[in-house]
Amino acid sequence: MRRLGPALLAILCAAPLLVQADGNKQLQNVKGTVSYEHGKTSKHALAQSATIVLADSDFAITGDASIGAVVLPESSRVTMGSDTRVQLAFFNQVQSTNAKFIIYQGTTRFKIEHPNGKPANYTFQTPTAQIAVRGTEGDIGVDGNDLTVNVYGLTDPNLPVVVTTEDGKKFALKAGQHLLASWVNGKIQTTIDALTDQAMSQFAELGAPASDWQSAVANLGANVTGGLIPSGIAANISSLFGRHSRNNNDAATPAPSASPTPCATPKTSKVSGFLRKLTNSDSQPACASPSPSPSPSGE
Repeated sequence: MRRLGPALLAILCAAPLLVQADGNKQLQNVKGTVSYEHGKTSKHALAQSATIVLADSDFAITGDASIGAVVLPESSRVTMGSDTRVQLAFFNQVQSTNAKFIIYQGTTRFKIEHPNGKPANYTFQTPTAQIAVRGTEGDIGVDGNDLTVNVYGLTDPNLPVVVTTEDGKKFALKAGQHLLASWVNGKIQTTIDALTDQAMSQFAELGAPASDWQSAVANLGANVTGGLIPSGIAANISSLFGRHSRNNNDAATPAPSASPTPCATPKTSKVSGFLRKLTNSDSQPACASPSPSPSPSGE
């Protein structure tokens, strides 16, 4: 039998590892109409209960009365409700787990894991704010200019969810807290309160969260509202969620697009400004499947 050359052997040995690494980033059709977009291709439907491998920059889309889920290698999960459009900007595990999602529209539930004590740095970009998450279960709802963030549980109370609005304010959310933010007359108005059944009703189709959010609310005590982080402390938090994550992803992040590529229809000029800002970023390539108005493409 003829021997295989060293170069071919190396390729054959490495191939299963590459397939396994990519195969762990999957989109699942949980219910209804779920589709995906890769590169400049058109939308592809995903059969009921089927899964597809996602690459960086791919889009996941759900239709009416539908649920999809993006499952990551370290068991983190982002569940998408009906009429939702999300882009997996990037995911890697170079030194720690780093990921970025862009939520264009709809409802999502995130359950972020960091097994074996490894750090997990996830960010979710929306037209109104960026949400930085480590070990957390919560929801994010995007409806044009309106943002909803619910935090149900934290694996470490010293690592809150950090919401940075487009006007530069940072808010720390504990388990049991609920944030609303919206552009009003050119300014972002933000309120934080304790979670209620009404605050969770927007995400009812995603089911009940696994975390004991009622106990989290009870533990808030008198410190229910507030959460604005002073600038000095905000800089320290940025070093955890921002620079740390970016340093780990520079090599794996695609080059920016030279000009915006339309993907979705924003509701107001504030969203359009946000989209232009994302276009000049260093972590997200151009969008696929153009539509009449600009859509975000990175941070």
